[in-house]
Amino acid sequence: MGVSFYVPGFTILSVLVITIWWFLPIYQRKRLARGHPPIDRKDIATMEDEYRKTVTQALGGIFVVATLIIAYRQLSDARYATEAQLSSAQRNTDIQISASQFAKGFDLLGAATTAQRIGGIRILDDWINHSISGDGETIETKYNIVAPALLALIRNETAFTPDHTLCENFSRPSSVRIPDDVRAAFEVIRPWTRLIRSKLIHLEYLNLSEADLSGFDLDKVELSYSDLSGADLSNSSFKGSRLYCTNLYSANLRGSIFSSTSEKETVLAGALMINSDLSATSFIRANLRSANLSGANIDRANFSGADLFNTNFFRSSLISPIFNQETNISDACFVETNLQDAEVQKLKGASSALVIAPYYKGDYPKSHCFSQQKNGILVPDDN
Repeated sequence: MGVSFYVPGFTILSVLVITIWWFLPIYQRKRLARGHPPIDRKDIATMEDEYRKTVTQALGGIFVVATLIIAYRQLSDARYATEAQLSSAQRNTDIQISASQFAKGFDLLGAATTAQRIGGIRILDDWINHSISGDGETIETKYNIVAPALLALIRNETAFTPDHTLCENFSRPSSVRIPDDVRAAFEVIRPWTRLIRSKLIHLEYLNLSEADLSGFDLDKVELSYSDLSGADLSNSSFKGSRLYCTNLYSANLRGSIFSSTSEKETVLAGALMINSDLSATSFIRANLRSANLSGANIDRANFSGADLFNTNFFRSSLISPIFNQETNISDACFVETNLQDAEVQKLKGASSALVIAPYYKGDYPKSHCFSQQKNGILVPDDN
């Protein structure tokens, strides 16, 4: 409320005060004089004067109160205006700082050293999670800007060129622990994969050994031929993803989901999952043809409707798995496999599968399950 409101109001109040101050004593004197003997002029003047003193004191008190109210309102208006200006200035400052932070983060992503790139990743992570009122950006739009850049960094740092694109001829590169900047990039995009991501992610032909991808949503992701040996993939989702010939040696896959969807099959054909933890993992209707699960812990895994043609379970633990009539184990290898509570003899293709109890001392046709050593790892027979 501005000064323009108070000026006419004060004028009206002043006229009203003067009118009351002058005419109220006269009215009171006339009212008291009714029915009384006439009063001389001196007494009339004295009476009016006393009334005016009383009225003046009363009006003075009212005036003081009104002045305080007006002053308080003026101070409140000034304070609100100042706060609005400060808030606007602070918001503009925050937006400028955010824009500078964004530019600095992206600039550091292309830096020469790992430490600088990690610094850029941390800056962008802070930019994503710091909300500014009025900047027009949501956390979803921020993630959709930053995540593709981080995925490009991951590919740039870990990509390798395959010598063959057929799994049986593919020579796996030596496993290399992922660099720290790639690890930091994965930490930032984890929430994005679970809450926001809507596009296909291409992570094929990457060396991601010992990566922490636990709790990721990697549905419909391309991971073929990549090296995820020793990686933590526990409690992650890979529904409809393609992991053809992927190296999952000694990886932690506990509780993860590799089930096919109604729209897309999950492919693990030719994947190496030797010595991996696959307990309580779901492979419903998944394609594991010629996958190698030797020495793996596969207890309580769900293989309902899975295609296990020529899959190698050599010396793995397969206690209390879930199968159904659609599970195909044709030519599968269960040599020295712990099949406690696993009635594989009733499954589709059981007649061609090789089942040899643990600690069996006799001879059996090893070529049925594996015919060669490849990079020190037993692989399924290609025939």
